[in-house]
Amino acid sequence: MATLRNIEKNIELPKKKGEEDRRFGRLRCLDVNCDLGPVVNISAAGLRVRCRHKPIIAPGQPFAMEVSSTFGRFRAAAKLAWIQKCGWFKYELGLEIVEVGPGGQEILAQIARSAPSEAFCLSHSLADEQNQKRAG
Repeated sequence: MATLRNIEKNIELPKKKGEEDRRFGRLRCLDVNCDLGPVVNISAAGLRVRCRHKPIIAPGQPFAMEVSSTFGRFRAAAKLAWIQKCGWFKYELGLEIVEVGPGGQEILAQIARSAPSEAFCLSHSLADEQNQKRAG
């Protein structure tokens, strides 16, 4: 009779369609840029940036960059996590934030508070309240 001692105990279940390996949620950004291009979204761990040229940054190697928004500018140390080609002269980069310069945490918090998805939900909830007042 065969024994089951050699079977691996860590069995991975197949991922559902659209499921990703994300540790933190993402917030879409408007008017946020960095040295490499416009920032598409931010998370607690990093940024997703869209750029026109493939960067000459080595993956995993820290580099300094400046992030600017309507709330101000700050310097940060980041490292390239991934690169994805999205078409002719279009790349998306995943940047992991290693260290944030002075004032950067407050600016990042303001960017997160002003995320379009939250503003969209807020505007709809206010519109619903106004419609209920008119109807009532």
